[in-house]
Amino acid sequence: MIEEIPSKQIEEVLKSYRCTKDRDIESFLQTKAVTYEKRGWCSIYLLINRENYFHKGIISVDGYFTLSNKIVALTDMVSGAKRRKLFNGMKRESGMAHFILIGQLGKYIGQPGEDDAAGDISAVQLLDRAFEIIYEVKKRITCSCALIECKDEPKLCRLYEDYGFRELQKSENMHQYFKIL
Repeated sequence: MIEEIPSKQIEEVLKSYRCTKDRDIESFLQTKAVTYEKRGWCSIYLLINRENYFHKGIISVDGYFTLSNKIVALTDMVSGAKRRKLFNGMKRESGMAHFILIGQLGKYIGQPGEDDAAGDISAVQLLDRAFEIIYEVKKRITCSCALIECKDEPKLCRLYEDYGFRELQKSENMHQYFKIL
């Protein structure tokens, strides 16, 4: 993220991002993203509105996602069959699994009635772009699964299930979903 947008514009661009349906998604990008990336905790990918950029010279974020790695402690609710899928068919007693984590996933949603109340990108398009990068990473390093965590909201859970994720386990009040690469 930082290398592709001039540093003077980053703060302004990030502060203009809105996600009125999930203030945590909005707040992360506005207040934590740059710090997380500088510390090496995750990579931030911004999807810029092409029309605004090429026709108006304005950088506006339609959506974003973060990628990092994560080691997850598997609970007893993860069946043997799921464990074999996670470990490429090998029986493994380890209670830990490695994933590429899609840590944040958000699309621009402004206030109702605004001209640009909804960004020009869908959640599926954000996932498609994230997986383009994940598959590029997979060509260079060993990785076999992606992970996404979400709140216990049926619409979100259905979105990820429709995209091919399978429920792994619940962690506190979050669902953890995995997808074999």
